[in-house]
Amino acid sequence: MPFAHQRWINGLQSVPDAFGRPALLAWSYDGRVCLWDAQTGANIAAIEHERVVEHAAWIADVNGQSAILSSSAYARHVRLTVLPHCDVVDFNTPGYTSSFMQALWVPELLGRPCVLCWQYRHGVTLWDAASGEELKFRPAMVWGAAWSTELRSVLYWSNRAEQDTAWPERNIALWTPETDECRVYQFPGHIEFPIFDADGRLNRHSGDGAMLVSSGLQAPAVLGWSSNGLVGLWDALTTQAIAPFIRHHAPVLGASWVADTPCGPAILSWSLDGRVMLCPISTGRPFLSASLDGAAKGAAYVAAMEPCILAWSDRGDLQLCSRIENDAASMAQFKHARSIGGATWLSNVSGRPAILSWADDSTVRLARAATGNVICSFGLDERPTALILLPSQQPDAVSFAVGCRSGSIGVFDFVDR
Repeated sequence: MPFAHQRWINGLQSVPDAFGRPALLAWSYDGRVCLWDAQTGANIAAIEHERVVEHAAWIADVNGQSAILSSSAYARHVRLTVLPHCDVVDFNTPGYTSSFMQALWVPELLGRPCVLCWQYRHGVTLWDAASGEELKFRPAMVWGAAWSTELRSVLYWSNRAEQDTAWPERNIALWTPETDECRVYQFPGHIEFPIFDADGRLNRHSGDGAMLVSSGLQAPAVLGWSSNGLVGLWDALTTQAIAPFIRHHAPVLGASWVADTPCGPAILSWSLDGRVMLCPISTGRPFLSASLDGAAKGAAYVAAMEPCILAWSDRGDLQLCSRIENDAASMAQFKHARSIGGATWLSNVSGRPAILSWADDSTVRLARAATGNVICSFGLDERPTALILLPSQQPDAVSFAVGCRSGSIGVFDFVDR
């Protein structure tokens, strides 16, 4: 199919209904955002930025119309393109030029639809989506942010590992623009681990992270992880810790919330030393764990069979692990030749569970979950930079789109006959 950009694909999004047809949204280093008909490859819309587009998103309803929200950090520019006529509202920020910036859609705040943008070493800005007028601004050293419709607030976090005297406060915070109230969630202790590479550069993946969670809890909570090796859970409104802090022996690179496990609500976290742990919030101690070769790049909880952890690393290690601490070994182990970009659990591929994974060895691999045996391997022209699952016409088939460093985008369908 004729999906292609001129440079590195930064992201993909599946759009179920774009003017009555399924579509594929892609954004790239070439400064373009493209919307294609997923079945024919016909171009529906194209948006131009002056420089790299780091993020884009399909917005289904903007005053009864569809739109695309895109951001270019190096150009310090956010654009809302309302379709089908490509009416444009531009938002320009005077902040620090960097590769860390993202715009978020806020359906209603202060009586109107808004666009929210976080920017590294600048802060969080709220704009009127219709006029582009700046409504609110909070200065902060922001490493990432998320919008909560339930709390009508912005959750943002900083990079506690970076030494910058201009921004002494680096915490996880919840800012409510309507009242300007800001709640702060703090980790105990200080940075304990080296977070610089051999050349003295900051590891960009070592910054803190956070998310709002509520499933399985009586009230909304903030889940946060840090470069000091800790994972915490706080009541979102009172800022009090509501679970024991989970301790890793290296900077924590990510975490996720698992509301339903055999041991109750739990936190899945992974760290720079390859350690992956599933810890109930009642104890803060591992119920399931895995040890990977290399830094753990991601993990997922699998509840479709015996509770498992699916985890992958920057050295090509991929494990599906059901080991209880100090007990049995992993169920299955998979290997790629280079760093793994991601993996996902598929419950039904020809009647049996499988794992889809992609890596810097320019391959996408489909393997049996129980044995690790490869069902099919897809070779690419360059290393993959983005992959998403697509709706499939058959219940036991696999459809996905993958974008590559070369700018090419492939759409694949697999049916085991």
